Amino acid sequence: MTEDNVCFIGSKEYGTYTKAIMTKVEKGPIYVKTRGKHIYNAVSICEFLSRTKDLKIESVKISSSTFKSDKDNKERIIPEIEILLKKK
Repeated sequence: MTEDNVCFIGSKEYGTYTKAIMTKVEKGPIYVKTRGKHIYNAVSICEFLSRTKDLKIESVKISSSTFKSDKDNKERIIPEIEILLKKK
């Protein structure tokens, strides 16, 4: 997995990520990654692309990471998701 085949989902508009994914998937499979509150966006974007474009969700990996909060110095568990998209 290189930077060329990874798209990180954040708080931008869906169209921005859709365009980026469609551009990158021309070169081969692409990993869509995100964590925390943006997981819903990543799943929605990948589902939209699999229904409307010639893409297939190949695999989904769910994990979590532990981070220390700067505010109260507590450890937080943050969920992560990685979705592999390929052309059909």
